[in-house]
Amino acid sequence: MFVKLTDGTITRWINMDAVIQMRFDDDKHQTELFLLRENAGPIFVDASPEEIRTLMDMELERLSQIAKWTTGGPMGRI
Repeated sequence: MFVKLTDGTITRWINMDAVIQMRFDDDKHQTELFLLRENAGPIFVDASPEEIRTLMDMELERLSQIAKWTTGGPMGRI
């Protein structure tokens, strides 16, 4: 699942399935994301871990609604 996050200057889509750890850095007021990739350095984003989890929950709900509609949910049947 991808979530759109910013580091203050650059906005990017982060593959949250590749994140193995999130740690809030009080000094920088940013969250440090550690990715499960070879040679991947940490990524700092402006959102707190709680805000990131909220964005992930919203994306999961959106994907769930799409799955329901395409498999015969309220809008999938004629």
